[in-house]
Amino acid sequence: MDSGEFLAQIASQAQDQTNRMRLVMDSITDEVFNRVPAGGEWTPGQVTDHMIISNTPYLAVMEKAISSAPKSGSVPVKHTFVGKLIYANAGPAGNVPAPKSMIPPPPPTKRERASLWFEQMEIFMKLVDRAREVDISGIKIRNPIVPIFRMTLADFFKILQSTRRGMFNKSNDVQVEFIDLRDKFWWTITGLLATAAAIVLLQLRGLEPPPDPNDPTQNKLMAAEVLRRNLRVTSDAANMRVAKGEWGPRRAKRKVSEAAAEMVQHIRIENIREDEAWEYGEVLWTAKQWDKAAEVLELAVKNSRGEERRVNDLLRLAQCYVALEQIDKGLAMARRALDAKSPASEALIPSLLFELVPLAQDQGRNVELANLLEAAIPVYDKTTLQKGSQRERDFIIAKPHLIKRAHSMAAWLRSNPKAAVTLQ
Repeated sequence: MDSGEFLAQIASQAQDQTNRMRLVMDSITDEVFNRVPAGGEWTPGQVTDHMIISNTPYLAVMEKAISSAPKSGSVPVKHTFVGKLIYANAGPAGNVPAPKSMIPPPPPTKRERASLWFEQMEIFMKLVDRAREVDISGIKIRNPIVPIFRMTLADFFKILQSTRRGMFNKSNDVQVEFIDLRDKFWWTITGLLATAAAIVLLQLRGLEPPPDPNDPTQNKLMAAEVLRRNLRVTSDAANMRVAKGEWGPRRAKRKVSEAAAEMVQHIRIENIREDEAWEYGEVLWTAKQWDKAAEVLELAVKNSRGEERRVNDLLRLAQCYVALEQIDKGLAMARRALDAKSPASEALIPSLLFELVPLAQDQGRNVELANLLEAAIPVYDKTTLQKGSQRERDFIIAKPHLIKRAHSMAAWLRSNPKAAVTLQ
């Protein structure tokens, strides 16, 4: 779709939403506007207030971006991976709470607040008109709520349109009411950011705004726990695309790595605490920032708590060194993991077979890689997990296939001591 057609659709939908809101406000009484639902949730007035609060930072950023965007005629519309996840996940499933800064004041809400919503829609329509003259996919701008993500103007238009579409509906005869407020969060911008992958609402300790990676005066760290949670959401979304047949596994893995790379732009290694090193190391490892990941994982290995943590950190650190073509260090770290006890030993074969061995291609150490795999097989084979658990059931199913594949790979590596490794 080209930008002319895209913006025409956005304008048409926005006009329809404005008309429907006018019908709401003409039909609704002050009492209904401030009526608290049975569950004690937001009133329609508070919902309106929340939409105004949520829209404000986006409109300001879009105004500035359009003013500086390159002039252009109609061009193909492009969306970022993060932007696609936000509007693709718009729907009732995203039932998550808004951050404190986006919570509206308690009722009653004056009806005049709705006038501000209409003013915002007028501004939005003017932005649509102005955007017809610029390349809405040509520049990337920071999301005003999650600044570590950059999106296109096309993303912003699509997101704002998507978040309004479930705001209200008609019911009964002439009574027009807002949507069931049990789902009050799903259509908000902040709710979508919190539920869509890698379009998560990233909150720092104390709900402070995320640091700007381009500001040398900033030295605060994004909470490791938040980064890992957001990465997990992104990974789940990518896996869903694979399950639907929309992406292949390699593309999904690449997309997750790209999202992780955006997340870790601001990380300052010197500020990482020992007890958090493994969490930051995991995100850096996923982002394939091997040098930084190695430095952080070294700290994690020295301060590992628990057998599973120790083994996983060693295996990831081994992969980092191999990717950095420091294969002697990589092999040494991997060998240190061969004394793994259950259940940590479950990670050995998958990590070596699917991660480390492919990274070591073209480094001429295939025989040593074969020795490593063969040494890991009996340790992996003896792994015991909690009886009757889903983890044990999955392991029992996968184990014979992975062991067979590991033996085959070891044999191939011995027969082809200098060849590059390719996993099908």
